[in-house]
Amino acid sequence: MKRISLFAALFAATGIVLMGIAFAYPYPSFLEPGMLFGFASLALGACLSFWAFIKKEQGTMKLFPVLALAVVAFAITWFDPFSILRMLTWLKN
Repeated sequence: MKRISLFAALFAATGIVLMGIAFAYPYPSFLEPGMLFGFASLALGACLSFWAFIKKEQGTMKLFPVLALAVVAFAITWFDPFSILRMLTWLKN
């Protein structure tokens, strides 16, 4: 596993943990920033994963961030679709 794949997996895991904490302990002061930083970290991990695909790095760990982003995005829109609207409203203000 190369360095880009390692960073992609690290950012994806960080994003999943932050979003999980935001859902498990929905403190009003942490929900929106936790979701924002978690999703941003997950998206950065997916971008690094695509970069690892382009560079043709060895290993299957580069698949984890892309799959995690797809699963988490689907779960958010399926179970709590208004979280995305709340986060976008928070970003706009």
